[in-house]
Amino acid sequence: MHEYAFDIKLWAVARINAANEDEARKRLADINCIDVGYDEDGIKITEASLEENEDSHCELFEVDGETPVEED
Repeated sequence: MHEYAFDIKLWAVARINAANEDEARKRLADINCIDVGYDEDGIKITEASLEENEDSHCELFEVDGETPVEED
């Protein structure tokens, strides 16, 4: 039996308490690496990191449980 490690892309939801969207995005950008701790049926997902660039935009889809209002 061998253990194989793969670098994979996961989709996740980050819920952040902040005074405004800019502060929330800054706090999100401060995340480096987090412990995930998934371990089921011989599969372990041990850690995750956040990378935001032009190919991976963090889309805001909810504020206080509601769809955000677009500002002009």
